[in-house]
Amino acid sequence: MIKIGVTIVIIAVTVIISLIAFQNEQLMRKWIFNPYIIRRRREYWRFLTAAFLHGSYLHLALNMFVLWQFGSMIEYRFGETYHGDQGKVILFFLLLYVPAAILSCFYSYEKQKNNIHYNALGASGAVSAVVFASIGLRPLEKLYLFGVLELRAFIFAILFLVVSWVLARRGKDNIGHDAHFFGALYGIMYIFIIQPWQLNNFAMDIQMYFQELFQ
Repeated sequence: MIKIGVTIVIIAVTVIISLIAFQNEQLMRKWIFNPYIIRRRREYWRFLTAAFLHGSYLHLALNMFVLWQFGSMIEYRFGETYHGDQGKVILFFLLLYVPAAILSCFYSYEKQKNNIHYNALGASGAVSAVVFASIGLRPLEKLYLFGVLELRAFIFAILFLVVSWVLARRGKDNIGHDAHFFGALYGIMYIFIIQPWQLNNFAMDIQMYFQELFQ
């Protein structure tokens, strides 16, 4: 029997809903993240539903590709930790992904709740949480920035957080840098909360890296 992981299910649901919304303007308007409408109409579902919408095929493809890469690794590591208990793997993955999608929007909500023209959509906040959860588990993993520049995962994490924060403050583009930043923080904190020993492993890995670097 073929087992379909929770990552693949989330990707499939997101792709289907996004494709439908590309052709259904009413669904897009009903589910998109708009703090002004949320506050006045109490349509709180938008905190979550916006994560299943995307602005373009490229936006959708990039988010789902990154989710597939890092989500599959998280599932594998959870499977090792919880001795193949698929129920626990699904539960702990959903507790990573779903709250990240919601919580990553809170800052933007407070910032834009009086701006009727502000809209946001995409799974980037939740995907950032998955990426940073994987970094919490494997800080020395090699990641490639723009597919070229090789960086250790923890170094990439630092750069990502700094750049996201700076760009969010500038606010000169149409990218949800706030969601990236807070989703990422949630992801790495989540791992250290549900698996506290990983924080010690994380620190030891980085210490070992610098010891080897300066030998």
